[in-house]
Amino acid sequence: MAEKIFTIPLRKDWLKAPRYRRSKRAINSLKTYLVKHLKKEVRIGKYLNSEIWARGNKKPPSRVKVRIEEDKDKLTAELINAPREVKKEEKKKGKLEGLKDKIIGESKEKKEIMETAEELGKELKKEEETKEHNKELEKERKHIDKEPLKEEKETVGKQKLVPRKKDIKK
Repeated sequence: MAEKIFTIPLRKDWLKAPRYRRSKRAINSLKTYLVKHLKKEVRIGKYLNSEIWARGNKKPPSRVKVRIEEDKDKLTAELINAPREVKKEEKKKGKLEGLKDKIIGESKEKKEIMETAEELGKELKKEEETKEHNKELEKERKHIDKEPLKEEKETVGKQKLVPRKKDIKK
């Protein structure tokens, strides 16, 4: 039995329950219906459960179309148009292979971490060097700008009077 489809009537059962318990009663009647028809315990999928509880506790759907899937020993009931979840099967490994993978995997991760740390360290050093270089350039510019001003201030008070040609009488 790979897959079966059922349309399950729920209204007849949940009408017997009080309003505040109707969705719960619908879930229970769904389970009893599936056990009765399949002769096995069945899990209810998350999409089917959310469909029943979508309108709250008081108003579950009157009927539901369900797809039954069998995985090894488990039966699961899911909505007919719900997406299927694909599980990846992992290859079983021996103890030695598992240990090798753990050791090698960890060493690869450590190497990658160390390489990224070294790269970041190099980048930080370059940034620091450029900052220091820029500071030195700014100091030199300030020094160059200040020197002519000092000379001008010193020479302003000590200007020599030079006679003009007109002023010189022959």
